[in-house]
Amino acid sequence: ISFYQVLSSYIVIFPVDWPVGQQSMMENSAVSRFDFMAQPGLNCLAGNYDYTQKTIVYLMSVPTVLFVLTLPTIFVIVVGLAGYGGWNQHPRFQAVIHQFLWMTLFFIFIVYPTVSHVTLRSFACQDLGEFGRRLTADFRENCPKDDRGGFIFVFSLFFSIVYPAGIPLFFLVVMIVYRIPQMARTKMKDAAIAALISLYKRRTAAALTADLQQTLGLKPHRKKGSKNPVEKFSGDLAERENGSDPAGQPETPNGNGGTSGRLSKGRRPSTSSRHSEHGSL
Repeated sequence: ISFYQVLSSYIVIFPVDWPVGQQSMMENSAVSRFDFMAQPGLNCLAGNYDYTQKTIVYLMSVPTVLFVLTLPTIFVIVVGLAGYGGWNQHPRFQAVIHQFLWMTLFFIFIVYPTVSHVTLRSFACQDLGEFGRRLTADFRENCPKDDRGGFIFVFSLFFSIVYPAGIPLFFLVVMIVYRIPQMARTKMKDAAIAALISLYKRRTAAALTADLQQTLGLKPHRKKGSKNPVEKFSGDLAERENGSDPAGQPETPNGNGGTSGRLSKGRRPSTSSRHSEHGSL
């Protein structure tokens, strides 16, 4: 959405003869920043309005839409007071409040670039010499800053505080009320602790597996691509249960009904070999 909001502003900011297809895409992208007056059809209809009328329509449309979004919340509060004994006792109160906040934040995010641009462009003027200072957005209008008691200057100044400065302040207040900074710090700490625990588990598992292999006399695998020591150890145990040597040579039965495994240097005899030796003794 932000990409199309920025793209739609190019046609206004840069006085360039854009290709027809690209210019049409920029004009249609204005819908992403709720610039309904910039749409091809409405743009022609809005040509009959002067700068003051357009500014009023732009800036007053936001509180009008917000009021419409508030109506379901007002209805739930009234019904809760009338039939449930409290303004927040309606069964759907929390769901309605959640939807209201989500839609309000999304709507404000969409219209923020447009209303901020409309309010601030009232203070951008250009000196045309003998024609005096004119408003850059509409050269038919005199510069509002030359008449600081005029309606358009006072109106734009008020909404410059409400929109360009007020909307970010509103988002900041919502984040503080819902403790978003504390939640972010807590999640970062939890992630760091989880990473340390995971690293400790991997290192400890590898060390314990090596100790068990040395204690039980198991020869660690040296095959390429085998990286998990736990899987290696489990494989050795499975081979012993099946009656084969982990080194790859099967054990041969002896005359006493046991098995005589191949003993390599530094290896302890298997349990079955020790039992057969005791039996023969």
